[in-house]
Amino acid sequence: MMQNHNATAKQGLPVVPMKSFPHGSGRFETSGKGVFFASTDREGNDRPPKWICSPLHVVAKTREERNAEWG
Repeated sequence: MMQNHNATAKQGLPVVPMKSFPHGSGRFETSGKGVFFASTDREGNDRPPKWICSPLHVVAKTREERNAEWG
């Protein structure tokens, strides 16, 4: 279920739609329910997503004065 970028969660943090990030033999997926790792077995069947952690909220982005070192 996609949600509006402008929506706000009860904690006052933005609600983010699910996103997927390829990694190794699977992908990390982020949603309002948390971060999950999804992959397939050797036969190509989907494995149940493995829960990694609760939702992540980036509240700040930092960098050094030359815009080179992001943290």
